[in-house]
Amino acid sequence: MKQIPGTKETKPYHHGDLRNALVESAVDILREEGFHGLTLRKTAARAGVSHSAPYRHFASKEALIAEISRIGFAELTERGKKYIARHRHAADRLKAYGFAYVEYAAENPTHFRIMFGQTELNPEEYPELKETGERSFNLLVELVVECQKADVFQGGNPYRLAAANWSYVHG
Repeated sequence: MKQIPGTKETKPYHHGDLRNALVESAVDILREEGFHGLTLRKTAARAGVSHSAPYRHFASKEALIAEISRIGFAELTERGKKYIARHRHAADRLKAYGFAYVEYAAENPTHFRIMFGQTELNPEEYPELKETGERSFNLLVELVVECQKADVFQGGNPYRLAAANWSYVHG
């Protein structure tokens, strides 16, 4: 039971969407304190729930980090698709995805750091993260293939060319 501020009344706690509240709390902690400042206990406190509540959704801090990363890749992919859809020509579509990538990184540095190397996650342990990350990269591979068909790029392994493009934009 929580006390209603300014009264002696209490009401049952109802969070609504605990999973997303925990993710948002964790992202706030990561932004303020960095990776080493994040704990499930702090995440619970920030979300206003008991210290055991996060375990209903996340088995560990690593599982919470995997979810933050998965969300980042999903958001990046959706943004990329929106930007790509604005263009017809292969080269412009590829540039649009690169622009979406850079813009996402600038607007979401916490997610971006988690997505790209602040932690070492075993993708086999987090199949949803693996699938979402692959979907993001495969979108780039499709754009490279479009560019090859349009003679923007020479032939070659589209995965290698996509990796080179990803690395170029990533900086």
